[in-house]
Amino acid sequence: MLTSLGTLEAFVAPEKIPDESFSNTEWAVALMGIFSGWDVSLHYARHWRDLPYLKPVIAIIPNPPPDPPDVSLAGTKLRHSRLTLVGSGANYTLGSWLFKAEIAWIDGIDYTTSTLVDLRPFGFGFVDVPTGNVEKSRLDFMGGIEYYGFTNTNIALEIANRHIFGFRNDMKPLFGTKENMLETALRITRTFMNERLELTAVGIIFGSYAQDGSIVRLDFRYDLRDALELGGGIVFYQKGDFAPFDTIKRNDRLFFEIKYSF
Repeated sequence: MLTSLGTLEAFVAPEKIPDESFSNTEWAVALMGIFSGWDVSLHYARHWRDLPYLKPVIAIIPNPPPDPPDVSLAGTKLRHSRLTLVGSGANYTLGSWLFKAEIAWIDGIDYTTSTLVDLRPFGFGFVDVPTGNVEKSRLDFMGGIEYYGFTNTNIALEIANRHIFGFRNDMKPLFGTKENMLETALRITRTFMNERLELTAVGIIFGSYAQDGSIVRLDFRYDLRDALELGGGIVFYQKGDFAPFDTIKRNDRLFFEIKYSF
């Protein structure tokens, strides 16, 4: 375990993109059955994770006492995990209600671990430094319900949880990785003017009471004519305990879109 640092290089880790080869090919297969009032599907996939992880490479250069060693992270890279996914989904319709559920087991996710380093001799206190990686499996589950009983209105509520098996505390400090990540989403959509105008409100909270952040999006879509659509809205972000919501609070945005189809 490192106890102190002399110099720690500042750098942007390069990203290693998987080579285009037969062995790196992504593929997936799905089997679906549709029956009266309900359907079920099975899924299997081998693919690369879009979100890279940090693979640290640390070099320690000793210095004569009493100077502390110099530490370099120059060999550190951003890499992508090769994942295996096995999952299933189902939908069941009862009158104006739609019940749905999805479950997926994902194997091969790499996480960056860290070590707490003492930088008090340099006036910084203790700092978490990336020092290794661990490979874990994760189970994702989602349950949801939709209601179509109101005229021109759809209301949907979905709750999902992502559970990491074999979670370690040293996976948490750098990127806010949690053993369980609970997400709740509520969406309300209503159409007007013979379905030419569509208004949508979406709220997503992370954590049981939005302690990990939240997003609220309000938008509209208007068919000005057959090939021309106008759209726009506003997105609000609430600060949370972990990345990226620990720094995202002041990034609310207003957007406007024009879509022409030909």
